[in-house]
Parts: sequence; C-alpha cells; structure tokens
Amino acid sequence: NTKVPEVVSREVSESRVLTDINVSDNTKVQWFDPLAQSILIKEKGGVFVTELDIFLNTCDPNIPINVSIREMLNGYPTQKVVPGTDTVIYPSTAASGTERARDMVIGERYRIKSGGGSGAGQVDFVTLFGAYDNNPGTVFRVPPSTEQTVLNGLSINGKVDKINTIYTGSGGSMISDNASAALPVTFANPVYLSQDQEYAIVLMSNSDIYKLFVTTPGKTDLTTNVMVDGNHYGGSFFMSQNASTWTADPARDLKFKLKKAVFDSSATLKLVNDQIPVKELEDDPFLVCTDSTGTSAVLRVTHPNHGMMEGSKVVFSGANNIAGLGSDDITDAAGHTISDVERDSYCVTIAYSGTAVTANTYGGGDSVTATENMTV
Repeated sequence: NTKVPEVVSREVSESRVLTDINVSDNTKVQWFDPLAQSILIKEKGGVFVTELDIFLNTCDPNIPINVSIREMLNGYPTQKVVPGTDTVIYPSTAASGTERARDMVIGERYRIKSGGGSGAGQVDFVTLFGAYDNNPGTVFRVPPSTEQTVLNGLSINGKVDKINTIYTGSGGSMISDNASAALPVTFANPVYLSQDQEYAIVLMSNSDIYKLFVTTPGKTDLTTNVMVDGNHYGGSFFMSQNASTWTADPARDLKFKLKKAVFDSSATLKLVNDQIPVKELEDDPFLVCTDSTGTSAVLRVTHPNHGMMEGSKVVFSGANNIAGLGSDDITDAAGHTISDVERDSYCVTIAYSGTAVTANTYGGGDSVTATENMTV
C-alpha cells in the first residue's frame, strides 16, 4: 500500500523591539588663542582652592584677561571649565593699595591692603563687614545691607583693592620685569578639585599684549638671579591657536601659585529650626477612643499631614470641653505625647479629673489649632 505524502508549510514569525539611545556631549566649542599649565592634585581627599596668583610682564590697558581651571582628558586640556573658576580680570591704571575703603561699592568684594584694625584711625573690617580678620590680604564682601553713611564715616587710612583687577599704577603695580609682582585671581567661592586628578590653568585674552612669566631649565631666574637647574614641577605647559588642539612644551612651566582653603575645625555650627505655624484643625477633631475612667482619656486626633512621629509632642489650643474632659487639660502648654501614628491622625492620652467620657464621642469645637512638623 503506497501512501501519497502531503507537504504542509507553516509560516513562523518573530518580532523584536530595538531601542537606540544616543548619548551626546553638548560641550560648546569656542576658538581662542590661550596658554595652559597642567596641575596634579595629590593631597588626600582633594582640596578647596580659593585663589590663584599669576605673574605678568605686560598688560593691555583696555582689554581684560580670562583665567579658568579646566578638566583634562588624555593629558590635554579640554573646554570643560571647573564651575566657579571662570574669572575675568580687568586692567586699571590705579596703583594697588591706594583705593580708600570709604569709596567701596556696596555688594562688591575687596581685599584689605592696609589700615585694618579696631584702634583709632583704623577700619574694623571684621565688625563692619564680616571679614575673617583685619589683616592685609583678607578678602571680604561689603554686605548689601550696609548703609552708605557707614562707608562715608570710615577712616581715610583704610585702603583696599577691588578683587580681580590688574593694578598698573606706579608704586603699586601688579606687573613687573622680574616676576616679583603677583596678580591675585580670586574665585567666586572655594572650588573643589579632586585627589589624583589632572587640571589645567588656562589663560586667554583677545589682546596679544599680555605676556606671562615661565621658567626654562638652563635659564636664569629673574627673581633670584640663580640658574634654573631643571624642570622642578611635574606639570606641562601648553600652547594652542584655538583652545581645542594643544601643543605641549616640556621645556617650560608657567609661574603660578595656587592657594587652598584651610578650614577652622574648632568652629561650632548651630542649626535652629524655623518656627512652624500652628495648623487649624477641622471641626470637632477629637474622638474618644474608649470609655474613660474619669482620670485619663485616649483621644484620636484628626490632623492631616501632621508630619510627626511616634513620641513627638503636640500642643493644642482653642479646644472646648468634651463632657467631663476640661479644655484646660486638652490645651496643657506642656503638650501631649502622641502614639499610634497614622498619616492624617494620631492618639494622645490626656490625664484629667472629672466625670467619665463615653467612647465614640466627638468634640473640641471649631477653633482647635495644633502644632505640627514639616517633612522635607
């Protein structure tokens, strides 16, 4: 018996959902003609830097210079600026240390140069403006709440510099021929730099008049007149025509001084909670949970979003009597400890002396308020 085979075909399909995620770095690219010096933070836990000294040989009298600290990638500077370090330094024809404290502008930051103290003929920068001390070099801000009459009454002996200003006047210039004068670059706030991370100090300007001091092995140190016998700093000096492509110059290092914050570990910080307003409860917010004995009663209090925990204290006011439970007992200024806490209610046990109160009795009136907590 021969059986004729039957060919059966069946279509098989499979569906899959494919999701493509594109991750892009939207760093804005800008072209400038900067210089850079790499640095490596070796201190355990990193550092908070507050100021950077650079050393100028020439300065454009009209065009500022920009200073920043940037992240590095694969040993070269990037265009990612460390937040808080992007600083513009403006030139001035005045001399450092000649600006009178009485001419300060409210809200601006300054550096004490001379005349600080609490004695006669001095300016007490600590008491009047909240400076850390009255020593030369201390940076402070004139508080916005300062009255102009306070500034007008300051001694003429108090002298200050406005921060992030290149003073070029005779007798107080921040430029020099031998790298002896420092230009302080003050950041807006202490900036954290991570341990074992490379960063780059980047300087740029739309002027080609600016010149900075560098060190080169085999050359004479202009400040000490001693020959530089080697590259004493482990970083690298970089030049660029567009702030994107950098060329390292291993024979040079920028002269700079990076200053870190030193914190007073003996200070005491006191945190005080704001006074939270009392909350007005709904009418008759108290429910007697069980028959009272005439000496104490357990009340369930309806108090939406009270924010309190087991064992917290609550103080009521404006409550009326609930049968034999007197209002003075409910509104005891010492407060009541809460228990059996739910999101919108809790229980309190109130001691009193009076007639028994029946369970499932509501009361308290329409003017009850209660203290509460605020959760964040």
